[in-house]
Amino acid sequence: MMKTLLQDVRYGVRMLVKSPAFTLVAVISLALGIGLNTAIFSIVNVILIRPLPLVTQQDRLVWLRAPISYPDYVDYQNQTQSFEGMAAITGTAEFSLARGSEPELIKGEYVTENYFDLLGVRALKGRLFVQAEVQTPSPVVVVSEHLWRTRFASDSTIIGRQISLNGIGFTVLGVAPANFIGTEVGLNRELWVPLSMQPVLNPPEAARLSDPGSNRFHSRDSHWLAVFARLKSGVSRHQASTELSTVARHVAETYRGKVSPETLRSVQLLRMSGGMDPRDQEEALPLAGIVMAIVALVLLIACANIASLLVARAAVRRRETAIRQALGATRPRLVRQWLTESVLLGVAGGALGLILAVWANQLLISYLQTTPLAALDFGLDYRVLAFTLAVSVTTGIVFGLAPALQASRLNIVMALKSENALQSARAHRSHLRTAFVTAQVALSVVLLVGAGLFIRSLQRASTIDPGFRVERALTVPINLALLRYKENEGETFYSNLLARVQAQPGIERATLVRFPQLGFSFAQFQVFAEGGGQADEGISVGFNVVGPNFFKTMETPLLRGRDFTETDRKGAPGIVVINETLAVRLWPGEDALGKRLSRTGPKGPFLEVVGVARDGRYHSLGDLPRPYVFQPLLQSYDPKMTLVVRTTGEPQSVATVVREQIRALDANLPIAEVRTLRDQLDLSLFPSRLAAWTLGGFGVLALLLAGTGIYGVVSYAVAQRTREIGVRMALGAKEKDVLGLVLWNGLFVVGAGLALGLLLASVATRAIAAFLYGVGATDPVTFLGVPLVLGFVAFAASYVPARRATKVDPLVALRYE
Repeated sequence: MMKTLLQDVRYGVRMLVKSPAFTLVAVISLALGIGLNTAIFSIVNVILIRPLPLVTQQDRLVWLRAPISYPDYVDYQNQTQSFEGMAAITGTAEFSLARGSEPELIKGEYVTENYFDLLGVRALKGRLFVQAEVQTPSPVVVVSEHLWRTRFASDSTIIGRQISLNGIGFTVLGVAPANFIGTEVGLNRELWVPLSMQPVLNPPEAARLSDPGSNRFHSRDSHWLAVFARLKSGVSRHQASTELSTVARHVAETYRGKVSPETLRSVQLLRMSGGMDPRDQEEALPLAGIVMAIVALVLLIACANIASLLVARAAVRRRETAIRQALGATRPRLVRQWLTESVLLGVAGGALGLILAVWANQLLISYLQTTPLAALDFGLDYRVLAFTLAVSVTTGIVFGLAPALQASRLNIVMALKSENALQSARAHRSHLRTAFVTAQVALSVVLLVGAGLFIRSLQRASTIDPGFRVERALTVPINLALLRYKENEGETFYSNLLARVQAQPGIERATLVRFPQLGFSFAQFQVFAEGGGQADEGISVGFNVVGPNFFKTMETPLLRGRDFTETDRKGAPGIVVINETLAVRLWPGEDALGKRLSRTGPKGPFLEVVGVARDGRYHSLGDLPRPYVFQPLLQSYDPKMTLVVRTTGEPQSVATVVREQIRALDANLPIAEVRTLRDQLDLSLFPSRLAAWTLGGFGVLALLLAGTGIYGVVSYAVAQRTREIGVRMALGAKEKDVLGLVLWNGLFVVGAGLALGLLLASVATRAIAAFLYGVGATDPVTFLGVPLVLGFVAFAASYVPARRATKVDPLVALRYE
């Protein structure tokens, strides 16, 4: 068996070398398709599949699905026996690192003392946390290798020294090992602080420590922790889940009235697979599936193209096949030989595709070198290599099976006869090749329609009114909680900042906002209209805290009423501005000005509506009109705000001036990235822009492959019908008649592919409807434009061989008989 297989391989290599043009076209087509699939899979592998770097026995680590309060975490840890241990984390937090003349904003995480032990991670330098240091607030910190290398020049003497975080001296215990990224990939956490330090570094929590009901460490209603655990050896996830459910029910009964039984019973164990939070995985998996389906579509188009080429090649080699059959070769033996050649093509294309994928990943790594994400390893591990090999072999079988079966189904006597006796066999092969080209066109239509929808979506996005003026505006995030500002201190800082900034030349006005529009953060709660009755369940609304003159600065039209002013502060009547959607929902057909609503319940306390703003896009440009409430900052203080500056000229020209004013008020306050509102809008459109460019590139590739396939099938048909065309011309057919005959054959194939492709596209595009702005999944412009483009390409691809057919000399054509 091995001997005959080696013979097939050697023979297949010789036959491919004898047809260099065919081999080159096939390998390049496959390399593009397989390379794209490998590059995308390598990214999916890092995020969703590959175990976390440096984490030991990750298969025994599990997430507790629901966010959990600290008292619940303690009860689960003490009352369960299925786990070696349980650790709690807060997720990404911001810290101000004082280093040099200007403080720096660093991302970190609050963790329990057993965080590193449960992950099986050991320190690169120094040591990690011990229990005594985190039972009571202790200012100690573990820094990442990236932070140690880039900010402290890999100074070994840093162990035991103090660094300033949020204005407090923290002792550096140790350095985490290189490439350690925690429990989630793609997050640039640079340091880890004991969980017990969270109330010390958070002034609102520190101020309320005397009220245990409002302290996160005592309240069972505050679900602020993510919790993971390590299963004991021999304990299954099902056994642990059963025990955890029992404990959750016991906790719910013990603290009846203080905790929601439904919340506790919903706690589930999810395996810590890959490097992403289970909740994020649920959102990422559909998107990853869509992307993988798209690149698989490109590969299928390439397969259909090569399959049609193999059918034509089989026709050229029919005599060779017939002779081998006459000498005793069985049909399975012939099929195996043809499949060996196609698999060799697939493997060669996979090898070249792997090189392209490595190149693409190197570009990505070089792009990330200046960020903490440089620690991510996008290298090709055995999973990616296995994926590429599987795709290469499967691809070879997919595009080679039908031509192999067709080539082996020969009538030996007919195959050895004259050309005239082979017309029916040729016609059968022509039908098979036509079917492949039809499939290729259909798949190209699906890809082109997807690309067209995203391009149309971007065009429409540029015309969507976000509800505020994007031009000539600068945004600067400010987080006073980092330096533990008290509320009165924060209010004074904001007041002085607005006054100083607005006095600078080139600046028209300035304001503050908690959640910048088209940002990635938002809040919502229930509101109740006054007089709605006790049965009123309220309306879920979006919510924002904004500074004085917010609507004037943002240039958001007020349909009724007024903007917030400096007089709208604590002690004055509580007020809000609502958008027109909420006004219609709460008081249809009435004037909302002077009406009152409550955030706490139908009994109040109530806030008076002093303005109605025009609807806007608050979270993304794809937002549908949603109810929204704005509350003045001076009545609802928040230490984390964003300064918005409206300028008279180019916004970036005043960025330095704004930074100087912030630094003049507090030189220890770190300033995050300064960007324009236009940048913010572009950032919100980045996923769609990336999809449009990617799909557009894939669409162009599909168009080229489809054009090549159409050209090939029409050229093959012309070669088959050379004698027929000669006879027609000898009997008086004109050039335009022959031209029309050949063009009709090519366009018929395209027409069938277009019809099938549009049908498939109308179903497939529903999966991307949620990512489109102002464009439906069955946008008529796209569904009409794609057939026109493909029709033009098909006409051009058919016209060249059709013109060649009109130049056939009847005397030469008749000599073939």
